Amino acid sequence: KPIMGNVLGASSGADSLIKQALFNLSDSTEAVINYLIVPTSINACIGDTGIAAVWINPAARLAGLKTITICSEGIFNYQPISTLAPGFPLASFNWQRINANCYDTVRMGYNPAPGTLLDSISSYRNNGVKNISYACTLSYNLGKTCSSKDTIDVIVNPRPQPANIFTHPGNGVCPNTMYQNFGINPVNSSERYLWQSIVDTFNATIYAQGIGNRNALVSFSAGQEASYTAFVAVRAAFDTFSCYSYTIDTVYVQHTMARDSGWVYLFDHYLVYQDNTVSSYLWGYDRKGTLDSGIFYGANYNQSFELNAATDTMDKYIWVITVKNGCLQKTYYNAPQANTFISTVEVNHIEVSLYPNPANSLLHVELDKNSKLHYHYIITDITGHAWQIGELDNLASNINISNLASGYYLFNCMDEGQRLKSVPFIKR
Repeated sequence: KPIMGNVLGASSGADSLIKQALFNLSDSTEAVINYLIVPTSINACIGDTGIAAVWINPAARLAGLKTITICSEGIFNYQPISTLAPGFPLASFNWQRINANCYDTVRMGYNPAPGTLLDSISSYRNNGVKNISYACTLSYNLGKTCSSKDTIDVIVNPRPQPANIFTHPGNGVCPNTMYQNFGINPVNSSERYLWQSIVDTFNATIYAQGIGNRNALVSFSAGQEASYTAFVAVRAAFDTFSCYSYTIDTVYVQHTMARDSGWVYLFDHYLVYQDNTVSSYLWGYDRKGTLDSGIFYGANYNQSFELNAATDTMDKYIWVITVKNGCLQKTYYNAPQANTFISTVEVNHIEVSLYPNPANSLLHVELDKNSKLHYHYIITDITGHAWQIGELDNLASNINISNLASGYYLFNCMDEGQRLKSVPFIKR
């Protein structure tokens, strides 16, 4: 037997048996080896020779990346491709987690692509980097079933716990309500934060953020005299990892327009709010630098506030919150400058397809293949009211819209507070 091409093996055997281990190292094309058979009798007579051809099918291996990095709490979707050359039967894939030390289970054979590995990793939040290995058995049939194994490694980076929005406005927010306080408590020193307004037909604007972005001032768009829902989000991320988590605070903005904030003037050693027709007054402050807020006890419900100019204005932005016609308004005596403005410009750089449209109970959402695998979505009606919020963790998702009333809606694909795409659809 000659050594041919990519076939390796050592001859052995006697009499009428051939025993040989054959390896096709190409992984993509079949190989053939020819054995010359010389029949010899016990009296040394040689008969007619013959040829035995052995075809060695290739071993199917995984093509492409073998190491994937994801964030904890995320779903990853691995669509396998084998190294088999065109013309070979399509390989089937069977997955198994090698080190099964995660809470969630492996989901295999998930549509739309048979053999896709779809898994959710949620046990490593705040616990450092972990590594998970998956074994894949690849099989195909070409006269007989050929099987081989390959592995991929998934590096799971930690994702922080969602921040707790402790300070936020209650009832009384109206269009044109300004400088409302939002804050996080408790604060994790190993995390960094960023406040964002989630774009909608009507909008909230991040006016300023304090040191470390643990507190923020948010103003609500005047827009028009109509009620709407605004979303204020804070993103938490570790300093050393790109993984992040969101907390979204929903603010229901009333339909009555808040009056302009007016002004506070200094008279003798008193601060006085210029309007004496409001329902109530609350005097307080935001600390310079951090923007955490507090109130001056004993100064509530009065149009004026006795100022200690030597101390009160040194490290504080002093304000008064007033209520008129059920709407809050905040007015500064010494206002902070706007900073860290978060742009709310819509960026259309992905394609989003919805079907069926009109839809009854399920809306199928497809993102283009160049998209990443984690977005948020908001479904709003034409007035800007949000009816449903969720996450998109795959290029293709089915969203249950059975709770929506019949009508016209917008499907808004969001990323880090920005609206990437809005697609209209009809709910039957």
